[in-house]
Amino acid sequence: MMGGLINGSTVQGDLWMVQNGSGNLPCKPIPTVSEGPGPRVGHASLLVGNAFIIFGGDTKMEDSDDLDDTLYLLNTSKSFVFLPHERLLILIASRQWSRATPPGDRPAGRYGHSLNILGSRIYIFGGQVDGYFFNDLVAYDLNALQNPANQWEFLLHNTGETGLEGGSAPPARTNHSIVSYNDQLYL
Repeated sequence: MMGGLINGSTVQGDLWMVQNGSGNLPCKPIPTVSEGPGPRVGHASLLVGNAFIIFGGDTKMEDSDDLDDTLYLLNTSKSFVFLPHERLLILIASRQWSRATPPGDRPAGRYGHSLNILGSRIYIFGGQVDGYFFNDLVAYDLNALQNPANQWEFLLHNTGETGLEGGSAPPARTNHSIVSYNDQLYL
């Protein structure tokens, strides 16, 4: 778990691990070796393989600040390191944050959106910024993360419509749920 609002007044950017085990689910803070996303509320996260992914959230400290539109990835993979002088083999986790900042247009920073995966592509839908609601659907291919030409793909452009008439896109919304099942997204 990462970030959030504590006691209605303090925004955090800390990272915690809840360990499944003997039934009591102990929690512990997780240190990282680089600067992460920072404090935020209403962001979305996803674990894909060894990558813990964060997008969005309310990051404004001042009214004039823009919301963060960066895709953050935390490498959670583990590797063995041999310390020859101690004749010791230790297991370490990378815990290195990186930022995906592809060329071209990016989805607007937002909060209350959803983040899901189908195949190798992550999908962002909906959310809001200061009372403006989104109904766009944007995809990014994680398999092409290292490809400098990889860009966000805008599958549904935002109309901001809130009506319930039948159309080609769901009405704009925030704080919703989407699940993936059988290669489809369900809102």
